[in-house]
Amino acid sequence: MNKIFIVLFVNFVIPLGGMSTDIYLPSLPAMANYFGSSNMLVQVTVTLFTLGLGIGQLIAGPISDALGRKKPFLFGMLLQLISVLVILNTASLTTLIIVRFFQGFGTAFMMVPARAMLNDVFDGAALKKQYTYITASFALGPIVAPFIGGYLQHYFGWQANFYFVLAYLALLTTLALIFFKETIASRKTFSLAHVSSSYMTVLRNKLFLTGTILVSFFMGYVAIFNVVGPFVIQNVLKQSAVFYGYIALLMGFAWFSGNMTSRLFFRISRLSKANAAFIVMMIAAVVMLSISFSTITMLKLVVPIFIMIFCGGFLFPVYVGECLSLFRAQAASANGLLFSFIWIAFSLFSFIGSFLKVHSLVPVASCYLVVTVIAYGWFLLVARKH
Repeated sequence: MNKIFIVLFVNFVIPLGGMSTDIYLPSLPAMANYFGSSNMLVQVTVTLFTLGLGIGQLIAGPISDALGRKKPFLFGMLLQLISVLVILNTASLTTLIIVRFFQGFGTAFMMVPARAMLNDVFDGAALKKQYTYITASFALGPIVAPFIGGYLQHYFGWQANFYFVLAYLALLTTLALIFFKETIASRKTFSLAHVSSSYMTVLRNKLFLTGTILVSFFMGYVAIFNVVGPFVIQNVLKQSAVFYGYIALLMGFAWFSGNMTSRLFFRISRLSKANAAFIVMMIAAVVMLSISFSTITMLKLVVPIFIMIFCGGFLFPVYVGECLSLFRAQAASANGLLFSFIWIAFSLFSFIGSFLKVHSLVPVASCYLVVTVIAYGWFLLVARKH
């Protein structure tokens, strides 16, 4: 495979993680009605998918370093296909929740080898540049998927979202079977000792560890809105699934535009950018809480969260690129470890979000303020020193 095809293929795979979750967010209230369940149980389908995605990347990294990129990718693709087919043919919410974990696990085995392909063929500044691009493609899932999902829910019902994912997987399967060639130059022997050694090598790097924890908080801003937003907008503010899709599109644009804006400030120091972004996030969180004690309105919900997600998207590629450019010999392991942290954190934040009451903005605003205070504290007291 030439470099151009690798770049295109990787950037086609990367949005799958966000798409597999975000496309059916407009359907969460409808799914709660369909299965006759509580809002929380339906929200847990997001939590289990991202948990599987996080745990899977811990395992997929060293396996990909040992077996190459192609075999783990094909395994993940098959597991994804089977999971989606089961979801489309089940009438049990319990089964759907469990299968969502395996769908996330399979997605991990697709995304980790795909990202590691970039380390196989690029290095130095060129590699950092490619990671800037994939953080942008990563943002496309949250931008486009809920927008599409809103219309699919409105006209066809919640199952249509998973048929869309199935079609996307079918296209990826076709491309992989025809064009996918192995890119790894030298494979490592797979053993528990090797896995432990690889991860310890990565974790001993303080810049990697502190940066990874910081990046995980940025995903929290998105995760909380993902599980709370559909119910506030559709059940409390009485808007349609299509309207929610537009709001989710706006939030996805906040993340994406943050990513793109970050590139314009490439020459500004990482610490200066982080400090400025955190100050803006803190102001937005405080303002959101201060105005949340009265009646919920769309502007009170959307504007502060848009600003916080934009700032998180602004810092995300800065720290992801810095962390992943530190390693070449443990490329897939570093990839798997970083994004495992990110998705497990996403799972945790979405689980926390499922407990928030949506009849008032106070719980939501309080949660955002607490997350911002902890993240900024971590930056000031720990991450900034490295």
